[in-house]
Amino acid sequence: MKSEVTISPALETDVQGIQKVAQTTWHDTYEGLIPRNIQDAFLARAYATEMLQKKITHTLMFVVRHKDQVVGFANAFIKDPERFELAAIYLLPAYQGQGVGAELFKALQTELPADASIDVEVEKGNARAEQFYIAKGFEVVEVFNEDFFGCTLQTVRMVKKR
Repeated sequence: MKSEVTISPALETDVQGIQKVAQTTWHDTYEGLIPRNIQDAFLARAYATEMLQKKITHTLMFVVRHKDQVVGFANAFIKDPERFELAAIYLLPAYQGQGVGAELFKALQTELPADASIDVEVEKGNARAEQFYIAKGFEVVEVFNEDFFGCTLQTVRMVKKR
């Protein structure tokens, strides 16, 4: 499967594909961690067409395509000149665990300054994500409670120094 996918910067024509991946992966990933109505409220706001168009234009956003269909994406933005926030990296479930996420993360990193650190926040209980980031050299720096659309979540902040 890995050899059959391509990774490239996102285009405005990728918006619907990104929205589909976001909805599918959020429901798969956060089932039992975040109530479905909270997931849907977040998705409606964060992945609205206008919001995605801004992200594609003003942040680093890559997509994974398989047979011209968007099957994954990653998004990062500058926190300050030496720190980037990895806001999202999601793949449809059928593409997970095959090295595609690692390739997507690698592609995103090539666009960052060599000495920039990368921050990411993961919901506690999302073991697959925590293991992925630890394998990529991230370290846990903080665990905190946050109000997420009226729901209290435990969030793990991780950092990768480069």
